[in-house]
Amino acid sequence: MRVNSTQASLFFTQALGFRLVDENAPLWFLRCANTDHCSIVLAKTGQPTLNHVAFEMPELDSVMRGIGRMKDSGYPIEWGPGRHGPGNNVFAYFCGPDEVPLEYTAEVLQSDDNYEPRASSYWKFAPGRSDQWGITHRARRVIIACNGCSALPPTATGCLDESSRALPNPSRARGGRVASSQ
Repeated sequence: MRVNSTQASLFFTQALGFRLVDENAPLWFLRCANTDHCSIVLAKTGQPTLNHVAFEMPELDSVMRGIGRMKDSGYPIEWGPGRHGPGNNVFAYFCGPDEVPLEYTAEVLQSDDNYEPRASSYWKFAPGRSDQWGITHRARRVIIACNGCSALPPTATGCLDESSRALPNPSRARGGRVASSQ
């Protein structure tokens, strides 16, 4: 099944009343009836897909405690901690037991109707950086799953390595404990 990403964007903006907030390469950030930077992010994949699920935490300390809990439970950080460009929010990504990328996030940019959308060209980082802070790199498992959406094969799901092969959850493969890939 092929999905027309432009039609999906038009559906959200025209039929549901969302407003384009920012664009970054394969992503459209949309907001509706709140002040959070975005309510939903659409990927320009041409395929029906769920990129990741984000859990908004009260503040940075909650994200950091969440990182500790996930690591203690056998789920290493796949990307983070860091600070996104669009949304200006702190983040940490993990791959859950079903291989869906999960994000803990906090400090999401608050905006109103005066916020001017920014194009992909605005969101550039220094070479070697994948976020504002530049202290961490995405693990191979989430490079495609969380950023290279258009490269996913139609049957791909979950956390992937660069060759688009689904990776097993390391906590299942190693009895519930995992050494960090960082």
